[in-house]
Amino acid sequence: TLPDWLHKDGRRILLFLGRIHPKKGLQETIAAWHLTLKSRPNLSETWQLVIAGWDDGNHVKALKNHAIELGISPHVHFIGPIFGADKDTLLASAGAFILASHSEGLPMAVLEAWSHSLPVFMTQECNLQEGFVEGAALRLSHSPLEIARVLGEALSLPETELASLGSKGRALVISHYSRERVSEMMLKAYEWVLGGGVRPQDIDVTYG
Repeated sequence: TLPDWLHKDGRRILLFLGRIHPKKGLQETIAAWHLTLKSRPNLSETWQLVIAGWDDGNHVKALKNHAIELGISPHVHFIGPIFGADKDTLLASAGAFILASHSEGLPMAVLEAWSHSLPVFMTQECNLQEGFVEGAALRLSHSPLEIARVLGEALSLPETELASLGSKGRALVISHYSRERVSEMMLKAYEWVLGGGVRPQDIDVTYG
């Protein structure tokens, strides 16, 4: 269940949703949030960082301590695992999504964020290059200073400009990742494997 304050705080939510593990870049994200609020103090009145997900390896304690040491604990909230309707409510309540990951296969959380028309901040290692190509995501490095620069500039934009990023993400999910589109791609792949002919454009084959 979502905490009551989430509905009453009034600030927009910069959301991380996923497994809480060192590879997700949350240490860097919190450090970057500190630098963002230090350089643009007004953002502390309009934005908050919300971290949702299950704790893999007792990582949350260190992250909470990190936020306390940096003096930004009032602006960083850990709300634990969120599922089902609560997850949908959280995504619908968010204003932007962040994943400063060091390694991903296909991060479903980013696709879920796009499906809710959220602008996304993510690293190259999220392996969703089309998000950058289509203007649905802003690229992050692993440097807290650089992440802070990107966040500070983007979150200071008028809400309509951020919303345009999110609408492009929504369109990308519909065109590339909807159930119908994925089913179509799988059918073409099986037809190619079983019958030969021209390889579908969606399949990238790299030979060693």
